[in-house]
Amino acid sequence: MSYNKGTGAKFKVGGLSISGKDLNATSTELNDVADLSGNGAIYKAKVVSIVHAAATTEVDTTYDLPSLAIVSNVLFECTAAASSATTLEVGLFSSSSGGDADGFLDAILVDTTGIKLGAGTASSSGSPDYFWATNTLGVFLSTFNAGTTAASDFGVFAPKAFATDSVTAKSLTYTINSTGTAFAGRIVILYTELSS
Repeated sequence: MSYNKGTGAKFKVGGLSISGKDLNATSTELNDVADLSGNGAIYKAKVVSIVHAAATTEVDTTYDLPSLAIVSNVLFECTAAASSATTLEVGLFSSSSGGDADGFLDAILVDTTGIKLGAGTASSSGSPDYFWATNTLGVFLSTFNAGTTAASDFGVFAPKAFATDSVTAKSLTYTINSTGTAFAGRIVILYTELSS
């Protein structure tokens, strides 16, 4: 990296030139930066748009995860909300080896628009004061055991990353619950692809 002081100060990173707010690069220079074989790993975000009617079967998005990648998170942006308490599950095709239809997101509500994140939810009812009660982040991205009101039974919620080479299944799928109605949105997968 180099820096030229003065008016119109520029930073140079590899073949890329940054001047003020402008990034100047040729297509070859951009491809060099995004070259997986040269860099060893590239962080990516894949967006998969869906428009869904009220069917309750697992739907293949036709997008397959890379064979060698680390998935750090999956979220859903609901752009057209369902008219009832519809939940969405996102995972890998359950009929494939290692697949799980709700492995990434498990029963995310899509009855309002906006970004939906999977997460553990704590309860404060009873004793102990707080314990892990529910979880909408699937088993690929979290370890979860529900706690109880019994003393010292707090449960466990621990987010984790998912290695795509740990299962044969690669096809991204989604499923809605039986009370589902039509909705639309975008599944967003955040991952680092590794070179083989």
